[in-house]
Amino acid sequence: MQFLRGGALFADLDPDDLLDLAELGREEELPAGTALCVQDVPDSGDLFVVLAGRASVRVHGAPGAEVESEIAELGPGEVVGELSLVDG
Repeated sequence: MQFLRGGALFADLDPDDLLDLAELGREEELPAGTALCVQDVPDSGDLFVVLAGRASVRVHGAPGAEVESEIAELGPGEVVGELSLVDG
């Protein structure tokens, strides 16, 4: 639960709500290069919290282009996929 407490997204939640949220999740170790979300592909509505290591956020340039650009790098406590919880 400590990893949730440090993230800005969950900063205003009380301890009981944080515990409820933590119990909904599961921990997974993913190999380097695993795609969590893919640009322009509907996702599963999952929220990911980086517990250890780094996650690279990359986007494609022009439609159909295979060239990717890194726009952010996430570390422990940071989240990806949060918008899918809001806009489905």
